[in-house]
Amino acid sequence: MNDNQFEIYIDYDKESENPERVFLSLAKLVSEFSNFDNLVCESLPVKVNNRIVLDKVEDGSVKAVFRQLIELVDDESLANLDLKGIVGHILVKGKHKLLEVLNEEQKDTTSNIKLLQEDIFEMSKDVRVNQLQTAKYIPPIKLAKCLEGTNNALGYLTVKDKVKYITKETSLDTKFNAAFSMAYEKTQLIEQNMTKTYKAILVVKKPDLLSDSSQWEFKYNDNCIKARIEDSDWLSKFQNREISIQAKDCIECDLQIQTKDITGIKTEVIYTVTKVYKVVPYNQHRQLNIHGNQIKPQ
Repeated sequence: MNDNQFEIYIDYDKESENPERVFLSLAKLVSEFSNFDNLVCESLPVKVNNRIVLDKVEDGSVKAVFRQLIELVDDESLANLDLKGIVGHILVKGKHKLLEVLNEEQKDTTSNIKLLQEDIFEMSKDVRVNQLQTAKYIPPIKLAKCLEGTNNALGYLTVKDKVKYITKETSLDTKFNAAFSMAYEKTQLIEQNMTKTYKAILVVKKPDLLSDSSQWEFKYNDNCIKARIEDSDWLSKFQNREISIQAKDCIECDLQIQTKDITGIKTEVIYTVTKVYKVVPYNQHRQLNIHGNQIKPQ
């Protein structure tokens, strides 16, 4: 077994009725794992396509071996073929983390989901193509929905059926968790603010030349964003022409990202530059070497 493979092993009770439950559970698990993989891939700073493919099925109890098939999309990522193995390993390990949450006692499910969110983000830091791209946090409500779907897939089985998730590094026994409540998650996670601050390099698209309160336009993680600059000292120097900046130049800064999940469907994101360290001319920004981009929120 390699880093891109995982197994789902179901030791089923051969005396129980409804044998179709085993195959329904297996099919639903693979479907929910695929949904989870898509969430993780969307949070990565590279564009990838992922598919779960079936390598083989062993008889006796049901043992299905699957493989993550990773396809890099953008040309810059294709130059680093090691990324395929790194992404595949993250997806395999991420599903293990997902199942661990379901195995936990549900005294504080919201905290468990936020820990899962942090775990995936930390693993995703290994995926880097250039200094302008960083991983993103997966909204907690979306992780909660993945957990609910995975738990429901395990619900097809009886209490005598045993399920094991196996990877190259470890294996995990798991089962349906009757204590998991999606209704509880919705009350805790919907319309909840989350604020994080990062070291970031933003490409300037359109500066604000007149006002202290208007938003600048930047390029960040291949996306166009609008952000206010709250560093009044830097703004004053810029407006007094002590600092020169042109379109496509970059600023090295602290970027605060505030997200608000609304009904689990719409996510509002507010960007704020809290501190500007320096301006980087356009032809030099790819030479920067900034590590450990996450800053602990104050």
